[in-house]
Amino acid sequence: MAKTQQTKNLEKWLWQNKATKHSTWGVYEVTFGDRDLRKKDGFRERVDFMTAENSAKGMVFRTYELKISLEDFRTKAAKSFVGDYGYFVMPYAVWQVIPVAELQPYYDQGIGVITPDAPDGKVGVIKAKHLKAANREAQGLPLYSTQDLMETMMKSAVREQNKLYKLKGRGYWE
Repeated sequence: MAKTQQTKNLEKWLWQNKATKHSTWGVYEVTFGDRDLRKKDGFRERVDFMTAENSAKGMVFRTYELKISLEDFRTKAAKSFVGDYGYFVMPYAVWQVIPVAELQPYYDQGIGVITPDAPDGKVGVIKAKHLKAANREAQGLPLYSTQDLMETMMKSAVREQNKLYKLKGRGYWE
């Protein structure tokens, strides 16, 4: 399924605003879980965008789920927040139509919301709280070590790099 222009706009905003700081790395579509992606019965989850920041406190991981419509928010697809902080990223108009009762369980878990196109010209942010491992454990979801998080980010980054190497007429070696 091709990405919509809205999705591309949100991805571009994330890249420009969350992945270009010194000591911060970002990558799209990071998959966690079963290492053998050919297995049909293994547990896997994917985040739309993930950053790792090397800070004085150690590595800080942030995950971002992009939602471009109310229907997209309500989809049965997993909403994965595996890092230290988690955010929904959505157009302001979408955030306005999601009933508070549907967002509240995420707020209670510490999930934030970012709306890059707030009407006042500022980026709207509902701050995320540090996600507790207990949240994932209570939901029966696996916990990932720093090594797991870095490995999955690296695999996704290499996948994206390989795409650039293969661009016809604009490839790395051309």
